[in-house]
Amino acid sequence: GNVNTSYGQGVYPKANVGANLNYRINKLNIFSNYNYSYREAFQRFNVLRNSFQPSTKNITGTFDQLAFMPDSRNTHSGKIGLDYTFSKRTSAAITLNGFNTKIEINNHSISQLKDASGNLESTIYGGTNLKPHVTNYNGNFNIRHQFDSIGRELSFDADYIQYKDKHRQRFTNNIYNASNNLVGKPDSVVGYLPSGFDVYAAKLDYAQPLKNKGRLEAGVKLSLVNSDNIVRFDSIINRNLVPDLTRSNHFIYQENVYAAYVNLNMPLSNKLSMQAGLRYEYTDARGDQVTSNIQFKNTYGQFFPTLYLSYKLNEKHVLGTNIGRRIMRPQYRNLNPFVFIIDKYTYQKGNPNLQPQFSNNIEFTHTYAGVLTTTLNYSNTSGVISDVVEQNETTKETFLIKKNIATRQQYGIAFNFFKPVTKWLTVSVNANLFNNQFKGIVNDSLINISVNSGNFSGSVQGKLGKGWDAEVNGFYNSKGVDGVMIYKGTGMFTIAVSKSVMNNKGRISINYRDPLKLQRFNGTAKYTTVDATVNSRWDNSILNLSFNYRFGKSFKTNKRSTGSAT
Repeated sequence: GNVNTSYGQGVYPKANVGANLNYRINKLNIFSNYNYSYREAFQRFNVLRNSFQPSTKNITGTFDQLAFMPDSRNTHSGKIGLDYTFSKRTSAAITLNGFNTKIEINNHSISQLKDASGNLESTIYGGTNLKPHVTNYNGNFNIRHQFDSIGRELSFDADYIQYKDKHRQRFTNNIYNASNNLVGKPDSVVGYLPSGFDVYAAKLDYAQPLKNKGRLEAGVKLSLVNSDNIVRFDSIINRNLVPDLTRSNHFIYQENVYAAYVNLNMPLSNKLSMQAGLRYEYTDARGDQVTSNIQFKNTYGQFFPTLYLSYKLNEKHVLGTNIGRRIMRPQYRNLNPFVFIIDKYTYQKGNPNLQPQFSNNIEFTHTYAGVLTTTLNYSNTSGVISDVVEQNETTKETFLIKKNIATRQQYGIAFNFFKPVTKWLTVSVNANLFNNQFKGIVNDSLINISVNSGNFSGSVQGKLGKGWDAEVNGFYNSKGVDGVMIYKGTGMFTIAVSKSVMNNKGRISINYRDPLKLQRFNGTAKYTTVDATVNSRWDNSILNLSFNYRFGKSFKTNKRSTGSAT
């Protein structure tokens, strides 16, 4: 096993301690781990929004908000399991995982509302206290049997996952007029926003080797998701809780996914190999907003083919092609229509009408001497899921919601270089140049956004002798677009040094992440009546010291998978 501990210091402290233990006796292997972490951090952001008169597009006012959000979290996570080898060909495993974290976030904001001429109308001092308590427990049972020595194999997985977030929040807003006089009584609201779901999943996989050194695989999978959440908001009036029925809600969601696949992997010649697959998925999703008596049903079935071809020109040059179709479903919490209040004029809410997004992808690759890979890629994605900002010009409220907004076309070229330059020095460089174009309708208005972007990363690793290692790594992402938000370039680098101790069983490491405090976010969204600019920084510059110690004998463990994995 091993034990590890670390301490990091940015503006606020972060600490971690953990252990991994494995014990094997005869045919039985017991494995476990535990980790505890404490983290304090912050986010500071500024949001500037302009309000428009829809018909004339003239600015009617501005909303300028500066917010500071410190947070702290205590997290416990652990795993325990066992696998048993019944014979050389049959083994089984049971695994239990648990995750428990308590978070507290305090948002202090100052918001100024100005008229079209820039004159101050009012100032809002907001305070929000958020207390999410997240628990996530899951268990897996796996059994695998090999029928013979050539590799015919049957495996079965069953999973259960339970996720819960007992989320409480309270916010208070004090509004002052242009003369700095308090307007009315403070606006105070408390909310209980539980969210959670249960997942039951199972899959059966079969593998059959072929005479021509190929392999045939097939399988089926079933996934059932159930979610039932009630959110309640209460206004505090004269020290009494008064139900806020406009924000409270009750949402029930069920999703069943049935899938089957077949996959063929085989050489077509001495130089050409192929992997071809076909997957079919059928989804039956149903939602019920009990409070407003609104139900919806969404059923769809889709085929997802894939094709991989690899051609070896010679010892140094290998060509490859990858063609496929993929699906990305909405996250369950984004389907939940509950309102998440940030301040009096800003909130988020879910969208039960979200649909999955589908993409068709093609890649051509060339690998030289195993060290340099060049990839040309193209993808076309329909129903892109993205954050959309919507405004109420009358109340000056703004809310964030995820929608299927557009079709995205992306094409680009990527370079990946990895090479040990000497026995003690290794260099890795990655570059990705691409164009993203979004076309769609947002808030009843046509959008057409196209941006050329580049992502660059690299690392230099050195073995300095006598147990000393050093590394410098970093990245830079240029200007880009994500849905309707255009963001500026950002980057950072990390310096790390480590030393083996205690007869190479222990290692002490120190690293400094983003020492020059370069990483930040700057983005703008301009469409229809929306004109918003967001600037954000967080506790990203961290000096970290860690220690790891290994003990006992190392040995191989049985390969385990989960039925809930896609």
